[in-house]
Amino acid sequence: MKKLKRIILFILGFCLIFMTPILTSCFWDDDNNDSYVPSNDNNTTKISVEISNVEYGFINATDVTDDSQLSIKNTSKPTSFDVIKDYYFLISYTMTSRTSNDGTSLLNTNVSFDSTGFIDGNVYTTKSGENPTKTSIKDPGTGMDKINLSISNKIASEKDVSKEIKIVIKMKTLKYGEAYMGVSFSGSSLSLSGETDGFGKLLTINKVKLDAPELSFDDSSLELKFNNVKYADYYKTYVDGEILKDSAGNEVIYSVDEHTSVGAAISWDLSSYISGNHRVKIQSFSNSANFIVSDYSREVVVNI
Repeated sequence: MKKLKRIILFILGFCLIFMTPILTSCFWDDDNNDSYVPSNDNNTTKISVEISNVEYGFINATDVTDDSQLSIKNTSKPTSFDVIKDYYFLISYTMTSRTSNDGTSLLNTNVSFDSTGFIDGNVYTTKSGENPTKTSIKDPGTGMDKINLSISNKIASEKDVSKEIKIVIKMKTLKYGEAYMGVSFSGSSLSLSGETDGFGKLLTINKVKLDAPELSFDDSSLELKFNNVKYADYYKTYVDGEILKDSAGNEVIYSVDEHTSVGAAISWDLSSYISGNHRVKIQSFSNSANFIVSDYSREVVVNI
């Protein structure tokens, strides 16, 4: 029995001597594995950027006389716009880098318009903006052409450092109807958080009423005198409340061409159509469906 115990103790001692280095090595490797952090691959790691304080609005271009007026505080958010007019679209936001980086990554602000037939837009000015690009793309949902303006801004290289971004786009409404306008954010190497959804608006573009011409009568030349108004293609005269017609019963119109400047003085001899004392007024018309017939001009008394 004692001999058996010695054999067992010998075997255990032998195992302990040779297994200790092996067991120690295993435990050491495990500790190293727990603390090991693989190096980042710069080509696949996303840089975290937070977007906040997103504000936007529109300003009628006729209300702007100085660039200092191009401020978010001066904007409004209408859903209805007039055709053939210029507007400024402003968007501002804060972008904050949440990851240290080399400072070369770009955050793209994308502004899209439904169709080149409704709205056109150009980058007017940017704050901290770089490489503004304008492209025409096909909307896969509607099949319509879209204008996409992309304005890029470099993010801060330091962690938790913010940049204030202001973008101003001058847009022109081209055609009455409805058009969708959207804003989104993107960046190929960025992981975006915060107010990342952007926004979209359905804009109603209204027809515009033509101006009524200023009308007078020249007693010496016996001619109607009036000024050519913007976007007018022709004029009709009303005599004693009835539209003027020739002897064949056709409406008499006075046409202008593209060479007739806005505000140009026009003389219209009515002696071939009427004589005596009459009350006369005039209206302006356009061949474009974007415009509504003007109001009547003031009425003048003629003696031919």
